[in-house]
Amino acid sequence: MIIIPYSTALDLGRRVYVTIGILCLCIAIQWLADRRYDVVATQIDDFCASIHVPEPTRSTIGFLEASNDACEYLLEARHDFGDEQAFRQFLYAYNDESETLEPTELEELIAETERDYDKLAMALPTYLQNLMAHYPPSLNPVPMLISSISHIDWWHTAGNLVFFYAFAAPIEVVIGPLLFCASIVLLSFFCGLAYSLFCFFATGCAPTVGLSGVV
Repeated sequence: MIIIPYSTALDLGRRVYVTIGILCLCIAIQWLADRRYDVVATQIDDFCASIHVPEPTRSTIGFLEASNDACEYLLEARHDFGDEQAFRQFLYAYNDESETLEPTELEELIAETERDYDKLAMALPTYLQNLMAHYPPSLNPVPMLISSISHIDWWHTAGNLVFFYAFAAPIEVVIGPLLFCASIVLLSFFCGLAYSLFCFFATGCAPTVGLSGVV
């Protein structure tokens, strides 16, 4: 069962400017992130169309040249991961489940994807979420703070903002805007720090974004 908060017994009595400001900031960042997604998708689509061979007449045709869909999916995934090793681990994990390719074929696919991605990499903007994410090995406080106002997609944004407004608005009224701002900064920092410390003793930790920890 999902519980959605929709009201409070506390009379707010005044404008919650900081809460509204954070909501607007998160929405604006997600909008900008979507614009980058569109640019990346368009450039990759155009590139794949330019190398696509509809009816291959030679056996040496590459995976990406033979299939437009595969080309777009693999190049977008490669850009999404940002790191060759992370992309390689993703493909090996996927192939272990699906058993689609032999190890030699998988290595050929990775090499071909890297070759084509290198042709595109300089022209593709980095995803905004990747720029703003908090990476566990880092103890830099800036990503810990800004990662809180970035989200994966609109569903992630909407889910976090509904709960954030429900709890943040009455708290801002009770403690005041200055102390509320300080609490948001400290919560973001300590959530990031706790995650980094946890990841020193765990494996497979992914970069993190979102207001979930603050909520």
